[in-house]
Amino acid sequence: MSRKRQRARGQGTLFKRDPKGPWIARWFDCRGRRRETSTHTTDKAAAERILAKRVADAALRRDGVIDPTQDRFLEEAQKPLAMHFADHDEYLRVHVNPKTGFPATPEHRAYRQRHLKAVADGLGWTKLDDLDRLGLERWLSDREAEGMGARTRNTYALSWCAFGNWCVDTHRLVANPFTRLGRANERA
Repeated sequence: MSRKRQRARGQGTLFKRDPKGPWIARWFDCRGRRRETSTHTTDKAAAERILAKRVADAALRRDGVIDPTQDRFLEEAQKPLAMHFADHDEYLRVHVNPKTGFPATPEHRAYRQRHLKAVADGLGWTKLDDLDRLGLERWLSDREAEGMGARTRNTYALSWCAFGNWCVDTHRLVANPFTRLGRANERA
């Protein structure tokens, strides 16, 4: 008679929902929340290695060896920029501007989205990791050479600066790469 091998307490659990399906791993993360994910394998030995890695990673974060907040930045960096733009637009739609006391108008939101998308498309930015102040400054100076006015240039710069601030506030970026972006003289 074979005995079922028991794991020590805190080492997670492996199980199958379907006898022919993949192994499911269940463990507690660094914050004590139960996590569950498919191992995408029907091989039990491989599933045990995957589960052991998940449990070890949780222990490293729980013990302070790895900072769990850094994981959030890495996770957000992998998302497409278009998803961040959509989240930012939703934020503008819902949240009240302290200066006006109202949420952003649909026209304002459309301008912001157009500014963000034009620069991202022009520079080939697809993820948050691509954001680069020098690239944006070059793009703006190229548009200025093509005849873009100072006020328009400044609105593009303000759109990106505001987006960067929002990314920092929502823990998507550690720092805003566009904080000290130069402004054009609108009176000249």
